[in-house]
Amino acid sequence: MAPVDSVVDSPLQRLRERLLQHVQVIYEGVPAVRPDAALVEQLLAAMGLEEAGEPPRPHSNHWSERDALLITYGDSLHAPGEKPLHTLKRFLDEHATGVLRGVHILPFYPWTTASPCWTTPVSTRLWGAGRTLVPLPPIST
Repeated sequence: MAPVDSVVDSPLQRLRERLLQHVQVIYEGVPAVRPDAALVEQLLAAMGLEEAGEPPRPHSNHWSERDALLITYGDSLHAPGEKPLHTLKRFLDEHATGVLRGVHILPFYPWTTASPCWTTPVSTRLWGAGRTLVPLPPIST
């Protein structure tokens, strides 16, 4: 007979234990959430994980030091009579084809936080809509 403390150790069981530890830390002191095994089971069900599921594919790195990624605001480039995203795409098609691995477009309406202590208005134009927006006052911290 196996000892009482020997429990089947499977990847899913280890994940349950780790998830329980995480939700207990994340939801500590939050009265509306009970960070217990039932919550862990709900999370696993939402992720579609089960004991007989397929094992995950081995990790493969999709990036290297040879990759270049542009990070920009969607309204960084302007051309007369053209929406900023169209201008950005045209510019990239003309000047960056084969150079960049990808482009990450940051949101810009209407504020950006460059520091946790202050906010700065970025644009009062909604790209693509052609109408001026009223800027909101800065959020003070």
